[in-house]
Amino acid sequence: MSTEKPPHNRALASLWFGLSLLVAAAAIAVVFSQTPLLMPGLLLLSVVLFMTGRQRVQHLAINQQKYHQRVRVVALLSAVFCGAAVALNTVYAALV
Repeated sequence: MSTEKPPHNRALASLWFGLSLLVAAAAIAVVFSQTPLLMPGLLLLSVVLFMTGRQRVQHLAINQQKYHQRVRVVALLSAVFCGAAVALNTVYAALV
């Protein structure tokens, strides 16, 4: 991964923050649908988007290596939770 810091851009950061809020709202909406198990994975995806936006604001940015490590861990957890939710939902649908 690149160790260069991305350029600080508040407009782009606002876009990432907006996407983060949109995904968090989708996670809350998913609770009332037929696949409520997707909520943790979507919330973790929202955290990844928020961290990406935070890196674009100068006074909120953290060390690049620490940022990449955290994004890797949270993205992996998001993928695991979403994959488990899909698998469990498929098993549940087959049993019902």
